[in-house]
Amino acid sequence: MPGRARPGRGLPRQRHRHGPGRLHHRAAGARGRPAVHLPQLPDQRRAAAGRAADDLPRRRRRAEGDGRHAAPRARSRRAPGRHRQHPRAGRDVGLRPGAGRGRRDRGGGGHRAQPAPALRRRRPAAAVRPDGRGARPRRSAKDPTTTPIARKRGQHVNTHNGHLPGVEPGGLADLVAEIFTAVGLNPSDAEAVAHHLVEADLRGVDSHGVSRTAVYVHRIRRGLVTARPQRSVITQTPVSALLDAGNGPGIVAAEHAMRTAIAKAADTGVGMVSVRNSNHCGMLAHYTGMAAREGLVALATTSAPAAMAPWGAKDSYFGTNPISYAVPAPEGRPDIVFDMATSHVAKGKIILAGKNGQRIPLDWALDENGRPTGDPAAALAGSMLPVGGPKGSGLALLVEVFSALLSGAHYGPHIPPLYDNDDHPQGLGHFFLAMSPEVFLPADEFTARVGRLADEVAALPAAEGHERVYLPGEPEAERAEHRRAHGIPLSAEVRAELRAVAREAGVGAALTAVLDGSEPAAGAGEAAAAEGSPR
Repeated sequence: MPGRARPGRGLPRQRHRHGPGRLHHRAAGARGRPAVHLPQLPDQRRAAAGRAADDLPRRRRRAEGDGRHAAPRARSRRAPGRHRQHPRAGRDVGLRPGAGRGRRDRGGGGHRAQPAPALRRRRPAAAVRPDGRGARPRRSAKDPTTTPIARKRGQHVNTHNGHLPGVEPGGLADLVAEIFTAVGLNPSDAEAVAHHLVEADLRGVDSHGVSRTAVYVHRIRRGLVTARPQRSVITQTPVSALLDAGNGPGIVAAEHAMRTAIAKAADTGVGMVSVRNSNHCGMLAHYTGMAAREGLVALATTSAPAAMAPWGAKDSYFGTNPISYAVPAPEGRPDIVFDMATSHVAKGKIILAGKNGQRIPLDWALDENGRPTGDPAAALAGSMLPVGGPKGSGLALLVEVFSALLSGAHYGPHIPPLYDNDDHPQGLGHFFLAMSPEVFLPADEFTARVGRLADEVAALPAAEGHERVYLPGEPEAERAEHRRAHGIPLSAEVRAELRAVAREAGVGAALTAVLDGSEPAAGAGEAAAAEGSPR
C-alpha cells in the first residue's frame, strides 16, 4: 500500500511493484506528466460540452432528459506501463477519470498477463432521476407509498393530500434551483442541489426532498454554510483521497467526492474518498446510485448530529448515521440500492411529520424522560431509537468511524444540530467507496450472478400482507415512475414553506406557479422512461 503522507509535503515516493496481482504506479514527482485534475464539476462539464441554443432553461432540459446532464461515465484504463505523475495534495487536485494504469490478472504463475478490460459502459439506472432517464422498472404500479409493504417498511411519512394535484418535477427543480441561485450558489451548484432534492421526492424519500430547502437556505443566509466554498485535497493516493469541503453545501461536496471515487475505481479498481468540513448531504442513495450506473459496487456513509441513544443509554450520543450501498444489476433491472438510517427512521421523517401535523409510531423515538412518544416535538426533544436495538447501535458506531473519525470531522455530540442552530457550522464527515467487480470477477459474470439472485428472490412466495418480494431500490424505482407521470405529492405545508422561501429570495411568481399543481402532460412519464434503454 502507498506510504503515509507527510505533513506539509506531497506524498512520499511509492514502491514500484511488479508481478501478477499488483496494481503498479509511479510516485509523485515523476517527470514528463502534467498535473491532473479531479473529475469536472457540472459547470465545467457544461462549458466543455457547449450550451444548446434552445429556448428551454438548462434545468428544464435536464428534467426532460437532456443527455448532456447524465452522470459521467467511467473511462477505460490505459495499457500497462504508461505511468503518469502522481500529484501533490492541493486545492481541487486529483485523478482524471480514466487516466490510468493497466491491471494485471491475479493468475499466470509469474507470466505477464493481459490488461484487464475497460469497465463496461452502462446505461443510466432505472427511474431514479428527475429527468426521467433510465430504464422502466419491471412492472408499473399504483403509487407504492400507499401499499402495505411501504407502510410496513416506514419508507416515508405519508404526505399525500387528496385535494392537491401533484407538482411537476421539472418545474419544481427549476424553482428550487432559482432559490439557491438567488441566495448565492453558483448556478451549477444550485442546479445540483435542486436535482438531488427533487430526486429524493421522486423516490418517495420526502424527508430528504424539497422540504429541506428552507433550512438549507436559512443556514446559507446566516453564513453557516459557505455558498461558494474553496474545496481542497488534504491528501491522496491512487486509491484514496481526503477532501475538505470548505464548509460548502454537503450535496455538492458529496457528488464531487463520489465522482472522485468513481474515477479512481476506473483507474485502479477501487476508489475511497473521505470528506470533512461538510454539511448535510441529503439522500445517500443518490451517490451510491451514481457508482452503480458505472457498473461499480458502492458504499456511502455520513455522520450526523447526536440524536440517538446508544443501546442501553438514556441520552443521545450517535447521530442517525445513515448507510447506503448499491450493486449494479443486469440490463432490464433497476440497480439494487439500499439506504437506511441506523436509527429506526431518519430524523427528517419526524421533522416532516411535525410540519404536516402528523403523529409518529411509538417505536420511533423516546421523549426526554425516556418514554416512547408519538409526538414529533417530544421526539425531537428526546432521542431516537436504534434500528434492531444493539445491532443498529453497533452499525451507528461503524458509520461514525468511517465518516468522522477517519476524516477528522466532528462526531456525535460534537456536531452542532442542523435545526435550531444559528451559531456554528456543522463540520460533518462523509465516506464514499466505489469498487469494480473486476477486481474479483469479470463484470458480466458478476452481473449475471446478481440477476440470478434477484430472480430467485422475486420468485419467493410473498408473506401475508405483502404483494410481492422486493429487492432494495425496486419500490423507489416504481414510485419514481409513478410520480414522474402524476407529479410529486407535496403537502400544503411544504408548498406554503417553499412559496415563503421563494418570496424572500425574490423569485418571481412565474416559477412558484408550479406549486399550484398540475399533473404532467398525458404520457410524459412513459415517454421520459422510454427515453433511456431498459437496463
